[in-house]
Amino acid sequence: MRIALLGGRFDPPHFGHLLLAEQAREQLALDEVHFVPAGAPPHKGVVAPPGARATMTRLATEDHRAFHVDDRELRREGPSYAIDTIEEIRSERPSDELVFLIGADAYLEIASWHRAETMVRRVEVVVVPRPGTSLAALDRLDEPFRSAAKRIDTVPIGISSTLLRTRAGQGRSLRYLTPLRVARYIVAAGLYLPNPSEPEAAE
Repeated sequence: MRIALLGGRFDPPHFGHLLLAEQAREQLALDEVHFVPAGAPPHKGVVAPPGARATMTRLATEDHRAFHVDDRELRREGPSYAIDTIEEIRSERPSDELVFLIGADAYLEIASWHRAETMVRRVEVVVVPRPGTSLAALDRLDEPFRSAAKRIDTVPIGISSTLLRTRAGQGRSLRYLTPLRVARYIVAAGLYLPNPSEPEAAE
């Protein structure tokens, strides 16, 4: 099988994540796309607790047969590194082809990732454009990161998790920004409501 790993905080997941996954599935002839919510990402913080992010990601993907949620990073103690997840899955599924999907903005910082050179040699890396970051920016990277990056173009969509958290905190509608199941869960769980003692993490 040909499987893509799509990591992220999914705090919360939204239609931008789903559209990216579907376009990658089609363009890269993928059998499955595995959404991998980050546990304790070393580069960014999170707002919603791990269980809530896992639930929201399952709700967002449950109506697509090719989409699956892998919560191993949420169950892993300590910092969560992509290379550890890749090596675990490789050992579990040695006959499958693995693709690692990553946004251009994150890939520009790939050299700072844990065991980054090993990672790009262990998996097929596919970079997608992000608002404000074009794929052309990858030409500035040093080797082996520049040549390791396969590039695909996707339909741009200007939705971010930061936008959804802000709107949820203001009591505004999330309809057409995320699946209705996710929007209802956010409201029912009281996620992203203002807490003066805990400033929101930037994204």
